[in-house]
Formats: sequence, structure tokens, C-alpha cells
Amino acid sequence: MKEQHILNWARRGLLITAAATLLIGGPLMGADYQLENHRIQWSGSMPAKTHTGLLTPKDFDVTITDDGKIESLKVVLDMNSIDVTDLEGKSRNKLIKHLSSEDFFFVEKHPTAIFSLQQYQDGQLHGSITIRGISKHIAIPVTVKSHGNGGWILSGALTFNRQDFEVNYQNGGLFGVAKDKLIRDAVGIDIELVVARK
Repeated sequence: MKEQHILNWARRGLLITAAATLLIGGPLMGADYQLENHRIQWSGSMPAKTHTGLLTPKDFDVTITDDGKIESLKVVLDMNSIDVTDLEGKSRNKLIKHLSSEDFFFVEKHPTAIFSLQQYQDGQLHGSITIRGISKHIAIPVTVKSHGNGGWILSGALTFNRQDFEVNYQNGGLFGVAKDKLIRDAVGIDIELVVARK
């Protein structure tokens, strides 16, 4: 009888613990979201001027918990979509062609650039960025805000050194080296992604 009484109390304790875990301490399950809208703007500069443009995602996968924690994220950018927004006409077309060439992003051989999340911690996305087939670790500060009916807005900015990814004049000889030195190594990317639950 005493053993049965102890067993009943043990079962009751397990039930209470399980209920408390679900109500206040249980892990929040992540949900999959789809890209609803985006703005990915790049900027690169020389001493006398700065060029800006846009990029378009080719593939996108993200999982976010109900409290806004990013559990997984992969963004594949279509480098064929590279655009220039500060120029028009022939000047714009010339720069797009130049950025797409072997001197810079070599889009024919490397048509995508990829960010893959490894860990989301303290408001930063820690992961790898792959450009021209070269991967480097990067940490991106990001803000996650609720949006609409259960959606989220992810916004952040990053800067990378183009030399780390061989984004430079590859076949210009001494003339190319001289021109390359006129371009600042830092390339900026401003990101805003609006996602909705699938």
C-alpha cells in the first residue's frame, strides 16, 4: 500500500513537471517562412565616388521560433541579377558588365553567392559567406521585428573585404593593379528581408 502511494505521488510529480515545462519553460519550435519581400543593396566606392546597386535572391530558406530566434538560414544570391542604381544608360550597362566579368565577380563561372547560418547568438548571425567559390566566416548584426500576421522583418548590414574573395582585376597586368588600387577594398551590403509563415 505504501509503495502504491509513493508511485502515485511520483506519477503526479511527473505530470506537474511536464505541464510546467510546456507552459513556461518548454523550447519553442521553429517554423518555416517564405520570402515575401526583400531589399539587398550593395555599395562600393572609390576616393571620388560611390556606386550602389541591388541583388536578388535565387533561393531562400529560414526557420524562426515564435519568439524571433533564427534557427536556420540560407540565402543564395543570383549574381546574374546584379544591378547598378546610381548610374543610367550606357554608363550603368558598362559597370554591370564590368562587375559581372572575371575582373570582379566572374558571374559566368560563379553565378551565385551564398550565406549559410551556423549560429544565431546575441543578435548576430554567425555563418559563412561564399563568393567566387571562396568561403569565409562572417558575423552579421541583425534586427528581428514582428510583422503582419506572424511574419518577421530581418534587417542588418555587413561589410566584407573584396580581396578576401579575389574580387579584383585578375588579368589586367600592371595597369589592372593600378586601377584596382583606386577601388576601396570594403564592400557594404544592407539587407532587409520580409518573411511570412508558409
